[in-house]
Amino acid sequence: MEGQATFDENLAVSTKAMSLGNAVTAYPPGLMSIHYNPAGLTRLENKEFSLGLMGAIKIDVSIRFYKDPEFEGFMGKNDDPEAGKTASTTGGAMTLPFLGRQQFLAAPNIGVSYREPGSKWTLGFGIYAPHGSIGVRYKGDESVARFGGDNIYAQRLVYAGPAVAYKVTDTFSVGFSVGLGQSCIGADVVLRAPNQIVALIDTLGEVTKGLEIPVVSELTLPSPWFGGGLPTYGPLGKLTFDVHDDMDTSFNVGFLWEPADWFSFGGVYQSEAKSMQTGTYSFEYTKQWQRFVNWFGSSPVTAVVAGLLDLPYQAVARQSGTASIEWKWPQRAQCGIMLRPFERKIEAYERSALGGVRVHSKY
Repeated sequence: MEGQATFDENLAVSTKAMSLGNAVTAYPPGLMSIHYNPAGLTRLENKEFSLGLMGAIKIDVSIRFYKDPEFEGFMGKNDDPEAGKTASTTGGAMTLPFLGRQQFLAAPNIGVSYREPGSKWTLGFGIYAPHGSIGVRYKGDESVARFGGDNIYAQRLVYAGPAVAYKVTDTFSVGFSVGLGQSCIGADVVLRAPNQIVALIDTLGEVTKGLEIPVVSELTLPSPWFGGGLPTYGPLGKLTFDVHDDMDTSFNVGFLWEPADWFSFGGVYQSEAKSMQTGTYSFEYTKQWQRFVNWFGSSPVTAVVAGLLDLPYQAVARQSGTASIEWKWPQRAQCGIMLRPFERKIEAYERSALGGVRVHSKY
């Protein structure tokens, strides 16, 4: 059995929807019905316009590397210096079209709609961010978070979202919207590879220091072996990448049934958005990794082994190039019911000049 899940949708589309836990399928929030349920546009009258910007003033996320007291380590090496450490964020991270990576979090929600008086058709247009993980930055170069990404983000912005809704009857409406968007992913990740093989290489590098047989060692296995080995738990290099797709598509289709003021039923299907993101990447290698690679070119025997196993034997400090990632923002379908079991009355009061109070109006 295979399962997939995500937790990056509806995080910064509508403040009203967020306050209701995004349970607004049967009670769409104004112009952002374009996203939550396009059929809700028929509830708007004449011309509507909204302009908003959602941002995060402070991002507070903490992570901790768990320390297992029963873990015996690799090759007996259980001295992971990162075990038990914690890391906290310093702020947000995102990217903007043409401007690249930014050190803050913000998302627009802009909408406009129009309906001719007496018409059953409503037209709409929206700009919003339907998907986006909480892009974060962590404190310091030595933060334990660097092994999972100390500056990382993933987001999708719909920069053109045309929509149309039709009132089939006085109580039933349908709607459809299209999302033309930009998808972006970026991260700074320090790489390490704690496992049995790396631990073995680490051990062999340590025990062969000073193991020198004149001429023989230079022609076979120069000491220390593997250039001194690789750190079992330490960093091997750093990966930085930023990729984006400036044109991916999705669509939303929904219905809304409102037989009474106190009851409504709605449903929406939001399609997946496929993106082929391209951009750049770079690897920066540690000195220890460079010594390890150069060791394979240090003698005729190691050079032959490197050739047979297709291993590198000439180290470089940095590599860079183009990168591509195929990414899917998943499809969603949901239904909802809105119930208003109690009549809500709001009374406005007006104080008279004589000090009395009388009811001015009721709603």
